[in-house]
Amino acid sequence: MGKFFCTIVFYLIIITTSRAHNPNEVSYFFKLESEELVIHLTPKSCVDILETLHPNLKNQSTFSLQTYTTDIEEYFKKHILFYVNGQSVPLKLTKTDMNVHDATLTFMIQNTVSESKNLDITISSFVDIYKKVKNHVFIYGSGIKKHCVLDSKTKHISGEFPSGAPTPLNLFFWLPLTSLSFMLLSIGFAVHRKQKSRFKPFQSI
Repeated sequence: MGKFFCTIVFYLIIITTSRAHNPNEVSYFFKLESEELVIHLTPKSCVDILETLHPNLKNQSTFSLQTYTTDIEEYFKKHILFYVNGQSVPLKLTKTDMNVHDATLTFMIQNTVSESKNLDITISSFVDIYKKVKNHVFIYGSGIKKHCVLDSKTKHISGEFPSGAPTPLNLFFWLPLTSLSFMLLSIGFAVHRKQKSRFKPFQSI
């Protein structure tokens, strides 16, 4: 059982680490109760944004990301459209940490707390920069977390949060969870069969 648990933990660590290492895989954490949007990306992702906005930077050996904070803020404000109950929610950059491997950008998203929320999110970040993009969207609120993946073809999700009938948000949340559950059951069944094969049935005397 110990080996089985370690295998699952190692599997989850690999998934998380692989996202953090890829500039074209970015995570967006919409924290509704704290009214924050935290974007996790790599410094290379920020560099690629700036070199797209300012091609002359490609000729420079070094430059400070902090110098271009306003440009990065405007880029994401242009490529992230967030609506709650039909009303546009403005984004305001409040904190940056772009000089570490797991870089973060924290935006304030006001007026997002209510008992029933109809969310509408469009994210087109990095579609103009990379051929293959994975924008991981996580939505937190009322003790519930939902997750979906957007890319160059699918840039938009909408649905009722936290309750309501199945929507694209629910679908994308349950698909990876179902796959992981199936994997766990398969491994558990294999371990059970292996242990069972060690014991010979009782023979009649």
